[in-house]
Amino acid sequence: MSQYISILRGINVSGKRKILMKDLKQSLEKIGLTDVRTYIQSGNIVFKSVNYNANQLEVLLCNSIKETFGHDVPVIVLSDKEWRKMIECNPFIKEDINHLHITLLQSVPEKKSIEQLMQVTAIQEDKIEVIGKSVYMLIKRPYHYTKLTNRVFERCLKTKASTRNWKTALKINELLDK
Repeated sequence: MSQYISILRGINVSGKRKILMKDLKQSLEKIGLTDVRTYIQSGNIVFKSVNYNANQLEVLLCNSIKETFGHDVPVIVLSDKEWRKMIECNPFIKEDINHLHITLLQSVPEKKSIEQLMQVTAIQEDKIEVIGKSVYMLIKRPYHYTKLTNRVFERCLKTKASTRNWKTALKINELLDK
């Protein structure tokens, strides 16, 4: 049985696309996922599955959420190995944890897309590094001031994106294999 992490984007924000985590958990168990655990209300899910790979799970979860809750929600799924590697590869790990964020991407962006992103963000005081399906961010000001949003990443990198602060990423890491 394989363990996965699913990150949903844009649920329970300002009262929009409301999904209670207990209801989400039940809906995922109905489609055959096991050991489903959630962390906070923003759509962080750890679960096990024997029948599907990460790409299949993204489609399955997206369809299930739309059918059950009526919301078209971007879903990113990583295996536990991918998640752990993402945690280990943070180039800014020695910085203050309060300034660290991670944007997870649905697919690995092309080199030319990364180059475009780096040009767009070159004038920012924030620092980023793209490694695989992750954009590591060092944001010195409060996050809501940055111009480095999911929309910027999606436009430049041509893939779905969802951002979490580093504390949340570490908390999700703790949920693995518990």
